[in-house]
Amino acid sequence: MKEEAILKMNKVGKVGSIIANIIRVILIVGLIGCIIGAVAVIILPKNLVNVRVYGEAQIDIDVSEFDITFTEADKANIKDEIASGNTDIDINGIDYNATAVEVGDSGFTMMANAESRMVNLDDLLYVLIVAIATLVFSIITATYARAICKALSVCSTPFDASITDKMQHLAISLIPWALMSTITESLANTIMSNKVSIFIGVDLGVIFVIVIIFILVQIFKYGAILQQESDETL
Repeated sequence: MKEEAILKMNKVGKVGSIIANIIRVILIVGLIGCIIGAVAVIILPKNLVNVRVYGEAQIDIDVSEFDITFTEADKANIKDEIASGNTDIDINGIDYNATAVEVGDSGFTMMANAESRMVNLDDLLYVLIVAIATLVFSIITATYARAICKALSVCSTPFDASITDKMQHLAISLIPWALMSTITESLANTIMSNKVSIFIGVDLGVIFVIVIIFILVQIFKYGAILQQESDETL
C-alpha cells in the first residue's frame, strides 16, 4: 500500500511538472511579447495613435420590494432633477452625468454618459508595464510550482525538507498577487477616466491561500520530524 501511494504521488508529480513547464513556456513567450511591445511603444511617436473613449451607463432602480409607489409628483420631481443636469454619479472613479430617465410606478431607469477620454500610446505603455510585472510574478510562481511537482515525482515521502522549503517559497511568491488586482483596477480606472485613480487594497482570497500554504508547511515539517524519528527507530 505504501509503495502504491508513493508511485501515485510520483505520477502526479510528473504530470504536474509537465503542466507547469507548459504554462511557464507560455508565460515566457507572453513576457517577451509584452517587452517587445513596450519597446516599440517607447520608440514610436506619442501621437501616432489616439483613441477617444466614450462611457455610457444604464442604471435601473426598482423599489417595488419595499412597497414604495411613486406618485405623479414624485415622477415629475425625478425628471426635473435629471433635467437640471446636476445629477453626477461616480462609478469606479469615472464621473457620469445623467442624461435621460424613464420613471415608472415603482422604479426608474436612468441613462448617464461620461466625459470622453483620449487614450494614446502612453496609456498602452502603462498597461504593458503592468502586464510585464504580472507575467514576471506568474513565471516565478509557476517556477516554484514546477519545483514542488518535480520534487514529488522523485521523492519517496512527501515529508521531505526540500518539499516544505519549496512550498514556503511558493507561498512567498504569491504575496505580490495580494496587491496586483487593485493595482490593475487602479490603472484601468485611470485610463478610462480623466483623473488619476490610485488606491491600494489587499485581496483577502490570496491572503487566505498564502496562510493555508504556510499552515501546510508546518504540518509537513512536523510530519518530516515524525518520519525521521520512525526511520531512526527502525
